[in-house]
Amino acid sequence: MRIVEGANVTPEAPYEVTQAGIDQLVAVIGGPPATSGEAPPTFVNVVLGPAIKSFRDSGDRTFAGVVHTAESTNYTRLLRAGDVVNTSVTVTGVHVRPSVTQFEILSVVTDLDGQEIVRVSSSLICETEAAE
Repeated sequence: MRIVEGANVTPEAPYEVTQAGIDQLVAVIGGPPATSGEAPPTFVNVVLGPAIKSFRDSGDRTFAGVVHTAESTNYTRLLRAGDVVNTSVTVTGVHVRPSVTQFEILSVVTDLDGQEIVRVSSSLICETEAAE
């Protein structure tokens, strides 16, 4: 499949936010313990990891490297331990250049009732193994 504008990737399984997962991220980033059960704002990147991997694996090209060049996040609320969420990644723009492709993507995290928790707009530069 060719990754084109409008393409959507949604992992089959929901993601469960756990206190252990929150604690692991907090330990890595060196933040204060998350005693309230709320995840730090950057935890959304952990939750979106499987969706982004599915996005990277869905195309007809092999990406040798990926760099986030821009990102904006809009929360309805922070993620918290016990949340079970669905994620989706939609390509909103594709710019092909020799050896790299830039993707504009919109990632959305919702609860199981479909209520939006967070929306992340990202720009990714992907080094491809061969030019277009």
